[in-house]
Amino acid sequence: MLGKKRFLLGSIKVGDRLLYPIVSLKVLTYDNLFLSVDYDVLAFKIVEKDKTYYKNVKLPEKEFEKIKEI
Repeated sequence: MLGKKRFLLGSIKVGDRLLYPIVSLKVLTYDNLFLSVDYDVLAFKIVEKDKTYYKNVKLPEKEFEKIKEI
């Protein structure tokens, strides 16, 4: 089975900013045995004090807008 999902990972602190990678995780399994795990960074959620920003890395604009709404 090949599964693909998007996740918001834990934060990375850079100076006064917190960066949250938004990734696509691809998992290949067979009979409950993990054969392959791969991920792609799609975007970043950036939190600085009371402001939140987003940086698109690989997503089409429509998909990026949907992720920002979530």
